[in-house]
Amino acid sequence: MEEYFVNEDKCNIISKLMDDKKNIIIYGEDGVGKTEIIQRVLNKRKNDKILYSRNSRTLKEALVSLTSYNSKNSSVFRKESILSLKKLLYDFINNVKVEYIIFDHVGVVEPMYYSFFSNIIFDRKIPLIVLSTGLEKNDIGLLRLVLFDFQKMKISNLSRLKADLLTSYFIEKYKINVNDVDSFKKEIYHFSKGNIKVIKDLCYFATKARYQKNGYINLRMINIDRKINWTMFNL
Repeated sequence: MEEYFVNEDKCNIISKLMDDKKNIIIYGEDGVGKTEIIQRVLNKRKNDKILYSRNSRTLKEALVSLTSYNSKNSSVFRKESILSLKKLLYDFINNVKVEYIIFDHVGVVEPMYYSFFSNIIFDRKIPLIVLSTGLEKNDIGLLRLVLFDFQKMKISNLSRLKADLLTSYFIEKYKINVNDVDSFKKEIYHFSKGNIKVIKDLCYFATKARYQKNGYINLRMINIDRKINWTMFNL
C-alpha cells in the first residue's frame, strides 16, 4: 500500500531520461519520496552497472558509499583517505562500463566535491542522477554551476486527498485508537503539509501511550518532539 504513493508517472519519466543517458537532478524537501522513486526505478531496471551512493552529503561520504556499494563492510573503506577512495573508484570505472552514478542526499557541494562531479560529467562522460532538497546555492553549493546540463524534476508533497488516504492506511497498519478519525486526518495534514515521511512519523508516534488521553491524541506535542529529535540527529 505504501508503494501506491510513489508517483509512477515520475518513475516512468526518469526511466525514459535514463534510456537517453541524461543527467537528472531530482529535488524536493526531505520526506517527499525522492529516494523511494529512484529505488522503484532501479528495482525495475535491475542493472548492476549503476553505482548508487545512498549518502552523499560530503565527498568522503559519497566516495565511501560508492566504493563499498557491493560490499557488506563499509567501515573498511571509511579508514581510507579521499585520494585512495578516488583511486579505487576510478579504477573500478575504468574496468567496468558504468552506465550511471546516483548521488542521493546531496548537500552543499564544496570546491573539491565540485571538481569530482566535473571529472565524472565532462571527462569520463558518465551520466548522473542527483537527489537534493533544492536547487539554490544553500542547497547544493557549486553544483549549481553544472545544472544547465541536467534535466530537472521536482517532487512535491501529497495532495490532501492522498494524504488522507495514507493516514487511513497508517491508522489501520499501526492500529491507532482515535475517537474522531476526520479530525485526526485534518491535524495530520496540518502538521505534515502532505509530506509522506512526516505523516508516517506522526502516525507511528500516535501509538505511544504518552501522547494519548481518553481517545484524544496530542499531535501538536508529537510534532514538537519529532522536530526536536530531527534537530538533535542533524547537529
